[in-house]
Amino acid sequence: MNAVTGLRLPPTLVFDHPTPLALSEQLVPALVAEPDNGIESLLAELDRLDTTLAQGPSIPLEDQAKVAERLHALLAKWDGARDGTARATSPQSLTAATDDEIFDLIDRKFRR
Repeated sequence: MNAVTGLRLPPTLVFDHPTPLALSEQLVPALVAEPDNGIESLLAELDRLDTTLAQGPSIPLEDQAKVAERLHALLAKWDGARDGTARATSPQSLTAATDDEIFDLIDRKFRR
């Protein structure tokens, strides 16, 4: 649950909160962040990503390459959005895109 929630949960969590209701009352406030200007939650997500990427050696090289390609695509997208030079979708970004991202792109382009 630590990896899924991004929280540091005590090993005794399920014993301290033995029912689903008690457990949810403990976890929901920690999981549902108060609205902010976005930067704190964005930086927290980047910290979680950094922690996950630190496991790199345990990830097969082929998968590391896929992750690197995706990170490059995200950075290019971020840079383009910041300076107003966002490019049209390139074949490389389509290769790195998830199925959901491709369907979102199709919906945005062809939705009436």
